[in-house]
Amino acid sequence: MPNSIAIALAWPETRCKQTGAWYDKPAEFLGISKNHYYKVGHSAIVLINPETKQCHYFDFGRYHAPKGYGRVRDEVTDHDLKIYTKADLSDSLELINYQEIIDEIQSKPSCHGNGQLFAGLIQINFEKALRRCKYLQDQDFIEYGPFVLNGTNCSRFVRSVLFNAVSSKFLKLKLTFTRTLSPTPIGIVKNLKSQRKAKLFNKEIETQENIEQCKILTT
Repeated sequence: MPNSIAIALAWPETRCKQTGAWYDKPAEFLGISKNHYYKVGHSAIVLINPETKQCHYFDFGRYHAPKGYGRVRDEVTDHDLKIYTKADLSDSLELINYQEIIDEIQSKPSCHGNGQLFAGLIQINFEKALRRCKYLQDQDFIEYGPFVLNGTNCSRFVRSVLFNAVSSKFLKLKLTFTRTLSPTPIGIVKNLKSQRKAKLFNKEIETQENIEQCKILTT
């Protein structure tokens, strides 16, 4: 049974450096990768503890990891990821102060998200989501890549957490069979948009100091 809310985050404009994988050279030739960087975006997830209302930020990336590997980050491993804004959840699991939470996340350089931030909300089982995050985090370093069989990247990590925490079989099906070869940050958020309890938000940044108000997307 859902007992809380998760916020799936997507920064579609974030660039990621090549991993040194077999597909880097073909991608460079085809123009998918430019100057050794991919415009693949960054994905993260925020879990809300239904009892304490604490917001827990998690993501996956090659932060201080051996070459070809990544790790799961949160406030325990990286203290600057701590979210101080507590969630204001209604009895019907409506997140009342989502804008405050997103404002704080967007103001943190350590999240490594650039450009517009898209955020989708979905009801989850908090314990199952947290258990999945910690299970992957306890593995220390995991092979990094969108196509690595037993590996993961930021989007695959978020998809895995959601898959284990949502109750909708239809959403699980959509998360499993994506339109792209590997899940993308914005693709995950758009999947949540089709859920009745999910809302999609857009945040634009003019400068790091000037953060515009969050607005609901109408398209």
